[in-house]
Amino acid sequence: MNEDEKGQADEIRKRLLMCSSHERLELMLEYTEDVSDAVFWDVFAFDWTHCDATWLYQDALLYELATRSVPNYPASKIGTDESRKFFSSLPDPVTVYRGCSRERVLGDNRHRGSARLCARTSQHSHPRPCCG
Repeated sequence: MNEDEKGQADEIRKRLLMCSSHERLELMLEYTEDVSDAVFWDVFAFDWTHCDATWLYQDALLYELATRSVPNYPASKIGTDESRKFFSSLPDPVTVYRGCSRERVLGDNRHRGSARLCARTSQHSHPRPCCG
């Protein structure tokens, strides 16, 4: 990623910090609509975990993930050295349960569930739509 693209990614991140986690994915998709694939993946890699209510935008997100080319941006560059060390130490596969707000847990059960990731085969399994 060149210096101009790094500046674009930083500016998008600053704008995303000013919104709630429930608005963040919608705005992330909007702000990255006309940027290079390298900027999209950089923003996505660092800001995705701060997004809630993602099922509302799952079609738009899946479209972006399917149509954006993956630049020469190895996964080894994502996160901090400490976080990469932690994730490398996890067993394979790892079952992930993402938390939900009390309102979502007590309300409509369509948006609860678990996700399972097998790093060795890079396969995702979602028994039901996840809540965030």
